Amino acid sequence: MGKSAKDIIEKAKSYLGVKENPPYSNNVVFNTDYYGHAVYGSQWAWCVVFVWDIFRMCGASELFYDGGKTAGCCQVLDWGRRNGLEVSKYEGRYGDLILFDWDNTGYDDADHIGFIISKNSDGSYTTIEGNTSAGNDSDGGEVMQRIRYTSTIRAILRPKYSSTPTPSNDIPYDDFPVVQRGSDNETWVKIAQAGVGLMFTDADGGFGDKTNHWVKDFQRKHGLTPDGIVGPKTWKCIFYNADTWDEIPAVYRGKVGRSVVICQACLQMPAKQLDGRCGDITVGNIKSFQSTHSMKADGGCGQLTWKALIKSLL
Repeated sequence: MGKSAKDIIEKAKSYLGVKENPPYSNNVVFNTDYYGHAVYGSQWAWCVVFVWDIFRMCGASELFYDGGKTAGCCQVLDWGRRNGLEVSKYEGRYGDLILFDWDNTGYDDADHIGFIISKNSDGSYTTIEGNTSAGNDSDGGEVMQRIRYTSTIRAILRPKYSSTPTPSNDIPYDDFPVVQRGSDNETWVKIAQAGVGLMFTDADGGFGDKTNHWVKDFQRKHGLTPDGIVGPKTWKCIFYNADTWDEIPAVYRGKVGRSVVICQACLQMPAKQLDGRCGDITVGNIKSFQSTHSMKADGGCGQLTWKALIKSLL
């Protein structure tokens, strides 16, 4: 048994396809575990119970509802907020709890809960949920993998897991090339330039006085020694202090900002195209990379594409 996000998600995945029997009865193993006996009837909805039981089976009950018991989404929401576990609904990651409010009825209301498996390139999440189905989101009677969009999310809670979410998914900053004044690694200099805020022809792959100034200024703002050397600590700040690939902001059509410029630089697009806007040209470049690397060519740069893109440059 373990208390990492990987332990929890792998246990949850092992129950994919489990259904209540008979249909629409709420008679399911998770309810039996929770109540100590089989239950039948509409009052025994079990999406929260599924989450509770997964933590219990992993020997990690204290990570959910402080080891107590609840079958109510609103109670979980209140507990998470009181304990400072809530994160932005745009920044969910592997292992987080995701709560939904289908009708957007209020700040304190939640109708359903599940686990986040991944954040997708279009900003949606792949989840695993109990008591759901394609025809009934929150009382469907089955453990399923679903795709969910931010418009339905009430809150995301991050349990205090014992380790980083997916050790095999750690970003290897120590393997990133060190770049500084005079470096001739044009691709990685350009990525560093994009990361500290330079765009267009200012991100030309040449590490001169201007780049040195911008790197030092970026380091000061992030509490680093302003030495102008882009090493592991500076790279981590450039990539949003992400420990794992899913924590780097996804890039998708219509998005603007620094993450887009970094993506454009990683794609080795010409300096004149490093505009920080994910339009047709950038989407086309992402699709081309994905196709070349036998990935689904959806034109969005999520965790899998970020990982493949960076590793192709190392």
